[in-house]
Amino acid sequence: MQFKIFSFALIFFFFQSSFIPNSDLNIARNYYEKGSKEKSAAENLKTFTETKSTQAIFKAYNGVAYALLAKHNWNPYKKLELVTKGIEKINSAVELSQSDVEIRFLRYSIEENLPAVVPFTSHLAADKKFILANLKSTHSYYLTIKAYLKTSKTITEAEKKKL
Repeated sequence: MQFKIFSFALIFFFFQSSFIPNSDLNIARNYYEKGSKEKSAAENLKTFTETKSTQAIFKAYNGVAYALLAKHNWNPYKKLELVTKGIEKINSAVELSQSDVEIRFLRYSIEENLPAVVPFTSHLAADKKFILANLKSTHSYYLTIKAYLKTSKTITEAEKKKL
C-alpha cells in the first residue's frame, strides 16, 4: 500500500515538474503569435522571458520579443537597435541548442520578415533546410510551424506539399 502511494506521488511529481516548463513555453508561444500585431504582447513576451533566458528556448523567445518590438517602433535608429539585439539573442540561443527545430524556426520567422535593407538574413537558407529536414509531427509546436511554413514566401510549392 505504501509502495503504491509512493509510486503515485513519484509519478505525480514527475508529471507536474515536466508540465511546468511546457506551460511557460505555451505562454511564450502565445505572446509570440500575437506579438507581430500587438505591441503589448511583444512587451509581455520580453518581460516574461527575461528571467528565463538562461534556457536556450527562452533566450530565443526573448530575442524574438526584441525583434517584434522593433516592428512596433517608429524611430528607425531604435528599430535597428532592437532588431540587432534580438538577432544577437536568437543567434546565441541557436549556438546553445543547434538541433532545436523551434529555435531555428524562430530565427527563420524573424529573418524572413526583415526588410531587405537589414543585413541579418544570412541564416534563412540554412534554417529553412534544417527545419524541413528535422520538423516532426510529434513536435509540440508542429501545427503552428507547419501553418507558418505553408504561408512562407521562401518555401517552394513542392516543399509546402511535403509538409
